[in-house]
Amino acid sequence: MSEYRVCHDREINETMWREGYPEVFTLANSATQLTKEWQLLIMVMNPGLSPKGFRALFNWCRALSNGPAGFDFPGGSPRADFINGRDENAKLPRLDKVRVCGGAILHGTQIGNILIVQTLNGRKAPPSVDYIMSRPWLYFEAITVRSDGSNGRFPQNGGRPIYIPLVASGVVIVRINTKKVGKPYPYIVGVRDGNADS
Repeated sequence: MSEYRVCHDREINETMWREGYPEVFTLANSATQLTKEWQLLIMVMNPGLSPKGFRALFNWCRALSNGPAGFDFPGGSPRADFINGRDENAKLPRLDKVRVCGGAILHGTQIGNILIVQTLNGRKAPPSVDYIMSRPWLYFEAITVRSDGSNGRFPQNGGRPIYIPLVASGVVIVRINTKKVGKPYPYIVGVRDGNADS
């Protein structure tokens, strides 16, 4: 498989348009449930992340579990939070889309300008944290855009990185080397195995 990289906003836009917001890009519109096993895995991947920080990370108004997919959606149904021991018999929270942040490394199979992205299978139990962390294309660091256009870490882990598994419930297909404007589409470039940056 070849290696690819998701560009940062500052690499593709002359003007910054989301200062103070997460630099997230949608790869696919399918949702993935965060079972107890996936929730526990995320905690193990992020030493120092408190249970309160975990709940804030997947709050309904954050970047990863938007709207009723996340915790504490106003007027919505509760979501099972196994980290905080809350509403454990409720519906599971979800990653409402398959997302990554700028700078993420991806592996996949390229056909023309289409990339079939390698992901973790969210319909199965997660592999070990050692397996995932030894494969940096199977997780990404959650980052934001500062007011000067530079990147910073999500705040929920006290300045330490927050790693999110790249998990999906189906096949993830994206275009590479194609710039789209107006929405946070990823601009993905090849970095190894004959796929030159462009």
